[in-house]
Formats: sequence, C-alpha cells, structure tokens
Amino acid sequence: MNNPRRLLIIDDEEMALMNLEHILKKQGYEIATATTGPKGLELVRNRPFDVVLTDLRMEKVDGMQILEESRRLHPYCEVIMITGYATVDSAIEAMKKGAYHYVAKPYRHRTPGTGPRSRTALPKPQGKPGPGKGQS
Repeated sequence: MNNPRRLLIIDDEEMALMNLEHILKKQGYEIATATTGPKGLELVRNRPFDVVLTDLRMEKVDGMQILEESRRLHPYCEVIMITGYATVDSAIEAMKKGAYHYVAKPYRHRTPGTGPRSRTALPKPQGKPGPGKGQS
C-alpha cells in the first residue's frame, strides 16, 4: 500500500507557509508546519520527513541549521531551501551542506516541485515509502 509523502514546511512568513501547505495538500502530500525555526527543529528531531521545505532566514534557528540537523538525523530526507534573500553564496553553501534544491521567493504559483524547471524537486505524493515509513 502506498503512503503519502511526509513534508515539513518551515517558514516564519505565515501567509507563504499557508499557501504552500494548501497547494501541496491538494497534491496529496501529508503536511506538517512550523512558523519558527525552533519549532521546525523540534519536529525534525522528533519524526522523520521525506522532504523539508525551509525558509533560509529566520530568527533563533535559521534554515542552514534546519538543513544540517535534517541531513544529520535523516540522511535520505530531501531539504529544499526557500528564501527571499537569495544570493549565489548562500545557494552554494546550502548545496554543499546537502540541500536538494534552492528556490528564490517569490515563486508565484510555481511552488517547489510543480514548475517545469523543478519537476523532480519533490517526490511523488503516492510512491515508494520514504525513510520515515513504517516508523511511529
């Protein structure tokens, strides 16, 4: 039996988070959200996700810290960085640390994984169980 892929969205911009959640739920993903870096880090530490979409700039715990912890705890988790402050340096740093994709805001209605240039950014909603499947 196929299970929906589990995604964690972390963004301190509540409207951006709600928009992504709405669009990705309609595509069949199981979604968890956090509006702060510390809450996102807590979720990453407490359960595995197939994909983590995280804002880069947040107070207290930023996206790079989320990326590092996600990759350390769950090496097969794909982490996608989303930022309104995209720079070549931060993109290179994120990719070197294991980010799967780096998306600059605004991304209009082309959410990560739905635009023609990023078809493979997100795993299919129904598919082979990811790293967190079968675990409680």
